[in-house]
Amino acid sequence: MLQLESQYALATQKQQLSLLEKDNAIQAQEIFRHQQILENTRLAQQRGALLLILALALLGFLYWRWQNKRYLSLLEEQVKQRTAELDERNRRLQALSYSDSLTGLHNRHYFFSAADKLLVQSRDVSQSTIFCLIDIDHFKQINDSYGHATGDVVLQQFAEVVTSQLRAQDELVRWGGEEFLLVMPQTDMTTAQQVVERLHNAVAQYVFSHDDQPLSCTCSIGFAAYPLRLADAQLASWEQVLELADNCLYRAKNGGRNAWVGLKLPAQPLAMTFEQLQQNMETFTVTSTQLAG
Repeated sequence: MLQLESQYALATQKQQLSLLEKDNAIQAQEIFRHQQILENTRLAQQRGALLLILALALLGFLYWRWQNKRYLSLLEEQVKQRTAELDERNRRLQALSYSDSLTGLHNRHYFFSAADKLLVQSRDVSQSTIFCLIDIDHFKQINDSYGHATGDVVLQQFAEVVTSQLRAQDELVRWGGEEFLLVMPQTDMTTAQQVVERLHNAVAQYVFSHDDQPLSCTCSIGFAAYPLRLADAQLASWEQVLELADNCLYRAKNGGRNAWVGLKLPAQPLAMTFEQLQQNMETFTVTSTQLAG
């Protein structure tokens, strides 16, 4: 009996030990499963955090790009605005530098900057461009007798009178002091004489005034045509033609003023140099006194 009881107790202990091992194995599996869940959860959290960081970084990058584009757009707009303002200021500055503040006409600086462009067509057309130099007679006496303020008014009114006698294509330039340059493009000598005679008479008949004080003045004019073809197919420059017009003006003033003198050349090229032409100008000049006679 004791042996049986001992065997039964041992069997019972073995059974309990077997159950305990199974229970431990189940618990170990449960612990492992929980550890897997925790690991998976931690990995999921890490992936979520990483995705969140990446999403925030992407949003930050997109926001930075949007701000950068917006800034560049504003900067470009400011640059365009400043460029437009600078262009407008340069245009105004150029207009001021090309204009005579007293008469509102273009000045000598404008003519020198635009002469080549203005005269390039004259070489290809049948009619020439006429250069007229116009000088107010005895202008110094007006300044000395009535003051420079009156002289300024006379200059303004003189510019208005002359301009009123010109054609749309003609250009009147304040050359300096009491001297003006009239440029008449595509004009033959016959038409030039008619225009010059008309404005010469208009000045002589006009009653200038300042502070209700009437004044009379006359003008002297010299003119020549461009292009000018000389010997050996040489073409005189516009500066040389302008010099010839100045010589004609000198002749008009030296002959008593209140007159005009023009250089009327034959259509064919002259068989002489520019210096020879200057020495023989009397042969080719036409004057207002000759026209009146």
